[in-house]
Amino acid sequence: MIVIEPTESETNVELEELVSHAREGSREAAETLIKRLQPIVFNLCQKFYLHPEDGEDAAQEILIKALTNLGRWRSDRGPFRVWFLAVARNHLIDVRRQKGRLESQMTGLNDYFDAVDAIPDDVSADTLTPGPEARALAMEANASCMLGML
Repeated sequence: MIVIEPTESETNVELEELVSHAREGSREAAETLIKRLQPIVFNLCQKFYLHPEDGEDAAQEILIKALTNLGRWRSDRGPFRVWFLAVARNHLIDVRRQKGRLESQMTGLNDYFDAVDAIPDDVSADTLTPGPEARALAMEANASCMLGML
């Protein structure tokens, strides 16, 4: 992959012109905009992720998100590059939050599976009398399943 780093003047002037043309429907401007932004977001994502494939996927998601939301950028609020980097940063923060939620759900599921594994193989459902511990475990398992559905 060839990395093209735009100069500061290209970033401020050319990128904003490309955004303007892309908003008007110019496919060529959108493609050029992607070529200019791709190395920036790719390098950022490679620093964020452990596996290069994950970084490539995130960079693609960020580019799509930015291109579909070009209409939200306003030049009176700052340069396009600043807006684009904010979109990238927010996406990466969202990914980190989602990953944290998934890890906490997995911890709950691992506890559940550990409890299931602790049940002796020779116990039948007929011989079990649910006590307070069993009811609490069942409620916890139910809650973990419900969290997984959200």
